[in-house]
Amino acid sequence: MLEGVITPIVTLFDKQGYVDYDAESHLVEYLLSKGINGILFMGSTGEFPYLSMDERKEFIDFAVKQVNHRVKVLVGTGSTYGRESLELTQYASKTGADYAMVITPYYFNYEDDTYYRYYEFLANNSDIPIMIYNYPALTGYCITPGIFKNIIEHIPAVVGIKDTIDSLSHIRAIIDVAQSVQRGVHVFCGFDDYLLPTLSLGGSGVIGGISNFAPDVLVGLYKEYRNGNITGIERQNRTLSHLMKLYGLWRPGSTVIKEALLAANIISEDNMADRIPAGRMPYDKLYELKTILRTYL
Repeated sequence: MLEGVITPIVTLFDKQGYVDYDAESHLVEYLLSKGINGILFMGSTGEFPYLSMDERKEFIDFAVKQVNHRVKVLVGTGSTYGRESLELTQYASKTGADYAMVITPYYFNYEDDTYYRYYEFLANNSDIPIMIYNYPALTGYCITPGIFKNIIEHIPAVVGIKDTIDSLSHIRAIIDVAQSVQRGVHVFCGFDDYLLPTLSLGGSGVIGGISNFAPDVLVGLYKEYRNGNITGIERQNRTLSHLMKLYGLWRPGSTVIKEALLAANIISEDNMADRIPAGRMPYDKLYELKTILRTYL
C-alpha cells in the first residue's frame, strides 16, 4: 500500500557539479532511519530538469539498489517530449522501481485530450504503475477532477496523483473522484501543510520537501493522526505550519531545502554546489532561514 510520508529527495552535487552518490546514500539512510514511507527521486525538489537522460537513468539504478525494497521507490520520468518520458518510464520498470511519477507535459499549451493521450501512451507501452504529477504553478496546466476521472476510469496503470496545488477544494474533488472508481487510487498532496486535511478527506498522505530535513515532524503528524492523538496532531501541525515559512524565502524551493539540510548538519558544505541557473541564498535570507529553524532544531 502506498501511503504516508514520501520524501521528494534533493539531488546532491559535488564541487565539480556531478551527482554525489555517497552523500545521496547518506541522506537516503537518514530518511529511512526516520521512518518515512517512500522516496521520490528526481521530483521537482530533486531538480530533474538539470539532469541529462544518462544521469536520470544512472539515478534510477542508484535509487533501486540503495533503497533495496525497504520502502517504495518512486522516480520522476516526466519530460516535455513523450518518447523521452517513455524511455525513462520503461527504464524505471526494467530496473525495478515501484512507481513512475510523471509530470504533465509543460512549456507548450495543449488541449485537455492531449493529457489523456499522453498518459495512455505511457501506460500502453510500459509495465510500471504511473502516478500523475499535477503542478500547475510550474507547468501552466492543471489536471481537473473531470480529466482525472476520465484517466483513472480508462487507464488502469494510472494508480494515483501528486496534487501540488494550493487549493483544498481541488484536492477534495480529486479525492472524491479517486474514491468513486472501483479500485485503489492514491491521492497525495504536494504542499506539506496540506497533509492533515488531505488525510481527513480520505487521501493517502504527502510528498513534501520539508521531510528532507524534518522527517520526524511529518512522520510524527501522520502517526499521531492514525493513532487519533489530538494533542500530538496539534503539536506536530503547529511545528509544520511554522516550517512552511521557509518556502517564502527564496526560489526555487530545492535551494531552500538544501540550505535547511545544511543548517541541520545533515549534509555538508561540499554538497551545496548548484547547477546554473540555480544558486545559493543571500546572507539576509539565510539569516531568516536559520531564525525559522531555530525553534525546530
